[in-house]
Amino acid sequence: MTAFTHIALRVSNLRDAETYYIALFGLRVVFREAPVDGTWKTFRSLAAWDRPGLPAPQMASLANEFMNLALGERDTPVDVDGPVDHIGLALDAAQMANVRQQARAANVRVKAERDDLFVFIDANGIQWELSSAAEPLQSNGQRRGLWIDG
Repeated sequence: MTAFTHIALRVSNLRDAETYYIALFGLRVVFREAPVDGTWKTFRSLAAWDRPGLPAPQMASLANEFMNLALGERDTPVDVDGPVDHIGLALDAAQMANVRQQARAANVRVKAERDDLFVFIDANGIQWELSSAAEPLQSNGQRRGLWIDG
């Protein structure tokens, strides 16, 4: 493993969860996103709350020098699916190939796969998001130019 990239948590109220984890761990907001027309887009401004004509944020990335926490607001109660959405790790090419081979041998459920990404659910129901991309965690706005202006 080359890096631990993030933990993604399901929360029932994104604004309250942001405030809580910022205070608890000394995090800062890196970006916020919302689904627009079926795809996730990133707010250009961090002042995204209660902006007329804009959707409410449903995901936030919080970070400090030690950790990155992704918070996703869910309509269903958090206790239905549990609070952890997925765990993200960065791997080098050899590690990625090894994990893919081991995961397939274990008959895991693969959710997404590209050369630089492997997302699967393990035998214990944990979703893993493995990336071989060298860049740090980025928003959809940064990677794909999907922005919400305002």
